[in-house]
Amino acid sequence: MGVRLFLSAVLVSVVLFATADSCNVTLIARGSPSNLTSPGYPYKNYPSNLDCWWRIDASNKDSSIFVKVLDSVIETSKACVYDSLSFYDGPNSTDRSLGRLCGNGRTTFISTGSSIYILFKTDGDHELKGFNLEFYESTKCGGDLIATPDKTTFQSPGYPNQYFKNMNCSWFLTAKDPNDTIVVQFDHMDVQSSSGCVDDSVTVYNDHQGDGNQFLGTFCGYSTPRFQSSKTKLRIDFKTHGSQVGSGFTFHYRTVEAGVCNLTMVSDVNPLYIVSPGYPDAYENDLQCVWQIYSVHIRRNVEIDVIDSYIEGDYPQCDNDSLTIYSGLSQKATKLGTVCGNKTQTYTSAGIGMAVEFKTDDAVVNKGFRIRYSQTLDAPAIPTSLQCGTGTLTAHLSPNFIQSPRYPLNYRDNSLCIWTLTTVLANYMIRLEAVDSQMESEVGCAYDSVTVYDGVGSSTSMMLKRWCGNTQPTVQSSGQSMTVVFKSDNSVTGKGFRLKYTATSAPLTCGSHLIASGSTQYLTSPGYPENYPINKDCVWTITTNLRNIKIGVIDFHLEGSTNCKYDYLTLTAGRSTDSFPLQKLCGSHTSSYITTGPTVTIKFHSDASNTGQGFRLSYTAGSFISTSCGGQLTALYTDQVLTSPGFPTAYQNNLDCVWTITTDLSRIKISVTSLNMESSSNCGYDFLKVFDGSSIYSSTLGTLCGSQTSTYYSSSSTAAIKFHTDGSNTGRGFRLTYAGVMTSQCGDRSLVADTSTGYLTSPNYPADYSNNMDCTWTITTSLTNIKIHVLNTHLESNTGCTYDYVKVYDGSTTYATVLGTFCGTVTHNYVSSGTSVSIKFHSDTSNTFRGFRLAYTAGTFVQCGDNNLVANSVGSYIQSPNYPLDYPNNADCSWTIDTQDSDFIVSLDVISSDLEDNSGCTYDYYEIYDGVDDSYSSLGRYCGSSVPLKYSTGQFMFIKFKSDGSNVFTGFQMLYTSMLKDTVPDIPDPVFPNFNTDTDDYDYDTGPIAGGTVGGIFFVIFLIAVVVGANRRRNRPFVSMATPTHTSAQMTKW
Repeated sequence: MGVRLFLSAVLVSVVLFATADSCNVTLIARGSPSNLTSPGYPYKNYPSNLDCWWRIDASNKDSSIFVKVLDSVIETSKACVYDSLSFYDGPNSTDRSLGRLCGNGRTTFISTGSSIYILFKTDGDHELKGFNLEFYESTKCGGDLIATPDKTTFQSPGYPNQYFKNMNCSWFLTAKDPNDTIVVQFDHMDVQSSSGCVDDSVTVYNDHQGDGNQFLGTFCGYSTPRFQSSKTKLRIDFKTHGSQVGSGFTFHYRTVEAGVCNLTMVSDVNPLYIVSPGYPDAYENDLQCVWQIYSVHIRRNVEIDVIDSYIEGDYPQCDNDSLTIYSGLSQKATKLGTVCGNKTQTYTSAGIGMAVEFKTDDAVVNKGFRIRYSQTLDAPAIPTSLQCGTGTLTAHLSPNFIQSPRYPLNYRDNSLCIWTLTTVLANYMIRLEAVDSQMESEVGCAYDSVTVYDGVGSSTSMMLKRWCGNTQPTVQSSGQSMTVVFKSDNSVTGKGFRLKYTATSAPLTCGSHLIASGSTQYLTSPGYPENYPINKDCVWTITTNLRNIKIGVIDFHLEGSTNCKYDYLTLTAGRSTDSFPLQKLCGSHTSSYITTGPTVTIKFHSDASNTGQGFRLSYTAGSFISTSCGGQLTALYTDQVLTSPGFPTAYQNNLDCVWTITTDLSRIKISVTSLNMESSSNCGYDFLKVFDGSSIYSSTLGTLCGSQTSTYYSSSSTAAIKFHTDGSNTGRGFRLTYAGVMTSQCGDRSLVADTSTGYLTSPNYPADYSNNMDCTWTITTSLTNIKIHVLNTHLESNTGCTYDYVKVYDGSTTYATVLGTFCGTVTHNYVSSGTSVSIKFHSDTSNTFRGFRLAYTAGTFVQCGDNNLVANSVGSYIQSPNYPLDYPNNADCSWTIDTQDSDFIVSLDVISSDLEDNSGCTYDYYEIYDGVDDSYSSLGRYCGSSVPLKYSTGQFMFIKFKSDGSNVFTGFQMLYTSMLKDTVPDIPDPVFPNFNTDTDDYDYDTGPIAGGTVGGIFFVIFLIAVVVGANRRRNRPFVSMATPTHTSAQMTKW
């Protein structure tokens, strides 16, 4: 025992444990987000008379600290004079104030240096929920960067998470060698897109002052341009506004000698600029610079405006120094014109590329030039290289090949080839596979490259892939055509490539990133119109720089099921499948949906059994507004969406819209998920009203206004909805979902909890419940919160509880946080955070059993425990509520630990224990069980300072903690790990045969100790064990995922 206690002490002294609510501590911020919360958050209100501080330091002194206020419920007062949360731009409260919060503020803070100091003060009353902050380190918003010949990568503030709103950052790049210039290449860009980049933007200047004459360009969206300074300086500005945010951008920068001025540039919709070396000062003698400029869109050409020109010579006699423009990517292309003197001119290419050559002699020098280049929307005839072969090809089921000019010999400089591939086979696609590829390699493939477009090349064609170097990808069109473009610059060449193309009806990949435009495009399930395959998970993210996206369901045939749990298609309003849900579909449908913004994610899932023909969707970007005001709706067994006219833009005045909903199922479920309307007493101005019947004369289920949300069930197969607005104020309106539900014998669905125990059972209990049931009960109370005790359960069991299950929600709707889900024969306890709980019971189409019986009680209970802990070999920790502060009275907590492998068992090592002590441990105690709940055999009940080490016999262990209504102490901390059954130490526990851990009675025989050397050694070991055990009360502050470097003087030494 002593050896084990000693090793435990050493282990814990190395690893810092804590709680998320400690204060007076210094934290280290890393690149990944960590959280900082007020004492007790979120289960316990913060106490009175607090004076807490946190200092957050960046692990990298060149980084800034980013802090997001995720949640804030602090007593409100004018100037926050009562309770307040203050932020300072430095390591202590004497530094510049960044802001002070109280009430329900949500905001962000960024330090200018590598530290932020946070101060939380409370007065003597009004204890509230508190706050939750997220913090991490990232690039400073602005600063000086030194460029050298070595490539250096730079990330925008917040990358790759998200940048903040209302940022205004400037970085000043300077070449270390005064004889060098700076080249910057943007590698990744995700900045809110807007016309003219008037919202969020990146701007580059050819100096540090931001002079308009040194402006090199503003861009946004996904643009990745390249810039070169004329001298030793560049400036990059990043400005964001208060709307959408993205991940930001990365670029790399390096220096080149001043005379090195040969670059390949990519044109953008927004104009960009090139300046001559030395501009606006004199250029050098004997220069020969070539800039290649091309458009990524194969049917857009390049336009160049010479807007400033001071070049030796008297135009048109440009025999000395000159600027020459070519309609192609080399000096061998058609010459459009030559400029010298003060001549300004506009030129347009006849293809996707243009070359600019600047030559100077060894005599007179001058200021030089500044030119602007951009894309145009014209569709020119594109001249291609003579050795490209036939440009129009037909794909068949048997393979054919495309190869670069002269393959396998090196292709030539300045080549341009365009091939259009089509198939005459209906519903077939083109698959292109690179079987050999050896081209010049460069980040972004700006020099030599192959680019593949979906469809016959046009300005709206979606790029499927661009590659260079030795990459050998496989790509596939979405329809019957594909366009392949090969280009090379005027320098390094390679062996080239050989591409195999075929017509196919089989899917290649499942999911991608798609760009929506004003033209309608299409998306189909794998294999459509043939049946889709089993076990597929496909995710498409569609984005646009327009207002929103309209999804049209043209053809839709998936396997149908209750709640679409087998095969389904989901639409979410964002870049993730976890974003705001818009719709979940299965079965057969034809309809359309308008997204709430410029991004939508579509997920398709099929299981291991039945399939169907699949789906064909259309997607179009634009400024779409829902104008439906009333009508007849049919509720299916999956959620459908209804919004107010114009949602999410403001609705109109003086509306009276009435929708009637019918279903072939038993009842109708209506869930109002978003509401933003004029608020008034009794909702007398603008309102949304739900009726339990087919007309507005039926009984009212509920009336909503302001920002209220709720869920309603009709008592029959019809319901009505009325939306009324008056003649004054408006709002965004509403979004709701409606679906038909099958219910039977669910009983009273609105229950009230008080201090006496109430009971809830499944329908027909203790007889078997029925198939296809969906019952939801809401329990409310006027007291603090509600405790649910599951007494008995026998449901159909499966991994994940996806067949028959009970779900407990921490609120009045099923959109609230899930406290837990159970099935099989497992029993649990749950405690709400507020005054309401929702309980949902679902059964599928197959097996049924006896069901469940649970008890509910209201009062003041502690939220604690976790019934879904997974043990691994590294180890994790269980702590009593508030540890290392005192646990509360009347706590009732339980934890279930699972190794998820029957060959592994659970090892539980109690690191420290400080509970109220009494004989038999009947007051405050924890008890350990050898199974999933307290129906299994007990491994021991403990109180006081007992610190046992216990092993389960199987893959589960259950721990129960209870405290009575009187004395409280620090509590306990336990380490749980998984172990192979065969590796469990074969030693008695406890170490001493007469040491009874169950009662903490130390009954050892001192005779052997006094009688010999061996006994003396055992006695010394025992004393060490007792001393170490007596010092196992600890008070270690902690903030989740952070690394403290300094703690308050309250920390107890080991």
